[in-house]
Amino acid sequence: MSVYNGITAKDFSGFAEKLGLKPQTRHEDADMAIVELAVHNCRTLAMMLVNSGGKGGKYSSIQFWIAWKDGLTADQANAWNSARRYAFAYADEEGHANLQMDVSVVGLTEEGVEHYLGLWSHMIAAFMQDMA
Repeated sequence: MSVYNGITAKDFSGFAEKLGLKPQTRHEDADMAIVELAVHNCRTLAMMLVNSGGKGGKYSSIQFWIAWKDGLTADQANAWNSARRYAFAYADEEGHANLQMDVSVVGLTEEGVEHYLGLWSHMIAAFMQDMA
């Protein structure tokens, strides 16, 4: 069992591919990598942050993010956030619904990475069901 002190965009994409999320690296430099994922037929991003080694290095934090054009009120976001853990909802400046989940990779095992990818998928499905 491997315990990660960070993960490369390539290794992360391997886990996502194994789960059928069709990862595509959209950007990678010394500061961040952005991997696009297909979750429940939605375009979602995994922004990999806090790199320790330049381009191709290991990132210690992942911020999952998705947005919809549908509006979201503060009351809806507050209700979602008070009933859930791990992911949080907010409305952006245009009022579009956003869902975000932040994960630290440090100390995760391979199963942990897969778990958080599955949790992200679950959070999106729950959000779409609750907000529809």
